[in-house]
Amino acid sequence: MSGLTPLIITGTAHATVTPLTNDQLVYSGNTSGINIINSDGTGNTVLVSTTTDLYAADPHISPDRTKVYYLGTSNSHLYSINVDGTSRTDLGFQAGSFALSPDGTKIATIGPLWYNAPDGQYYNKIRIENTDGTGASDIQLPQAGNSSQWAWSNDGNSIVFQLRQWHTSYGWDSCYITIAKVNTNGTGFAKLSTDNTGQTADSCSAPNYPSVSPLDGKIAFNIGANTSWSSTTSTIDIMDADGSNLSTWLASSSSPIPTTWSPDGSEIAASCPDSGHTNKFRTCVFNTSSGSLLATGVDYNEHMNYLDWASKPYEVSPLSNDQAVYAANDGIHYVTDDGTGDVLLSNTASNASSPQLSSDRKHIYYVGGSSSHVYKIDVDSRNNTDLGYAAGIFALSADDSKIATIGAPALNATDHQYYPTIKLQNASDGSSPSTITLSTAGSPAEIQWLTSTSLVFQFSSHDDNDEYGASNVWIAKVNTDGSGFTKLTGNDSNQDANPSVDPITGHIAYNTAPGVVHVMHADGTSDSTLVSSSSITLANRPVWSPDGTQIAVDYKDTGMSGTQKVAFIDSTLGTVSHSGPTATKVSYLDW
Repeated sequence: MSGLTPLIITGTAHATVTPLTNDQLVYSGNTSGINIINSDGTGNTVLVSTTTDLYAADPHISPDRTKVYYLGTSNSHLYSINVDGTSRTDLGFQAGSFALSPDGTKIATIGPLWYNAPDGQYYNKIRIENTDGTGASDIQLPQAGNSSQWAWSNDGNSIVFQLRQWHTSYGWDSCYITIAKVNTNGTGFAKLSTDNTGQTADSCSAPNYPSVSPLDGKIAFNIGANTSWSSTTSTIDIMDADGSNLSTWLASSSSPIPTTWSPDGSEIAASCPDSGHTNKFRTCVFNTSSGSLLATGVDYNEHMNYLDWASKPYEVSPLSNDQAVYAANDGIHYVTDDGTGDVLLSNTASNASSPQLSSDRKHIYYVGGSSSHVYKIDVDSRNNTDLGYAAGIFALSADDSKIATIGAPALNATDHQYYPTIKLQNASDGSSPSTITLSTAGSPAEIQWLTSTSLVFQFSSHDDNDEYGASNVWIAKVNTDGSGFTKLTGNDSNQDANPSVDPITGHIAYNTAPGVVHVMHADGTSDSTLVSSSSITLANRPVWSPDGTQIAVDYKDTGMSGTQKVAFIDSTLGTVSHSGPTATKVSYLDW
């Protein structure tokens, strides 16, 4: 619901709040309130006491580790408080048990009910809203069932949760429970773990309390021997983000229940009950590689709920300026400019081609799949996303906002001839398309952005016999408003192709049919040969380094039939500094 004006209740904020360390957790106790504790079980400090807030529960640490969000008071409002105890603030809106997004801007919580006619039951939606109560949107799951125990994926794009379903034979059988996942836009619903339909409630092993690793997105969850936790043994299971590679990671007599990952993903903390202390728990921390118990709390405290570690949001490490990307038969690669460190990205769509690095060098846009859609993937192979629109070979603008690709020919109403077009559209979703109609008949290809308002490309024109020939392939440019169509090369019999723009000077490199690399000014003047066909066999598709000091090309590997390599060339001297790995086919380089 819409948020009220936040009310600051206690304390004055310090000028600087010291954040929690990587070794500190928070939890809610049924008698003490919200607590901070070290991962070795020492240093327990009450942050929000039940004297201050009787119903304080469900704490979550902000990404910068300076603040804790929690549910408080009998009206279940969302509160925030600095980790030093200052500035306790009623954020002015109600929420149920919730999960805080990795960037700290949103929560996922229980939403309104909806009626499912086939079974006559009501089920809750998942509500996503800002931490001030604004911007609420609801997700209705395609699978009838109630969601709870939400956790955000490490990239913030989806919600993992416990799904409890109605069964016509067993009703609200506690065995009919699974861990599920859905994207924040409501797509991509999937069950990730199996349920135990048909088992009795006293014998089934229901999955509970999913938690996501901030490092790699793996999901840990608890499996209890029964739903009353009366057993002295339970397990923690771990699976990949898509539900694959499910395994029992830990079977422990300490019966760990709600789990939370350490910021680096190397440890998992849980609250562990003791059979000798009724409703008494203490923290226990396990190594995620070995499953060994690293530490336990010094004393058994009250019933501990809702542990949260000082997790940080998932961040993509960008490629360095000495790494280039290219497409090969097996997918998208990146390689360093000394020819080493070749890495094949996993999780790309089939037929991946035309890779384009984003301006922050953290993401790669490419064309792939059976429908030739544009995809975006992190350079560490995570979050491969179909952006939902088709394109041919394209060019990404310097600010990542637009792509330019080949459009459909346009019929001229005056001379009744078809003229080539270039299509511009938003890179994020393919929206707001516009068309540049060229003033000369022919075929554009290999488009690149020359400036934010102009494009350079390879252009094949007709000769007098209405045929294409090597002498009719040249480099041209045009403004994005359709004006200024200009022929930059083509005064010889060479086939000029594959232009690339120096991000520093705006100079243009291109190659000719014999495999010669040229460099010229943006207006076509001062054209000179940088690499001859005798120095590199069939040099093709030049692309500049970010600092303009090198040019990468793909070329024929003379020692191996039908194979190619990537070469890195000094952009001033034209000498080859290094060669990359051999591949069956190399194409569409980007740096």
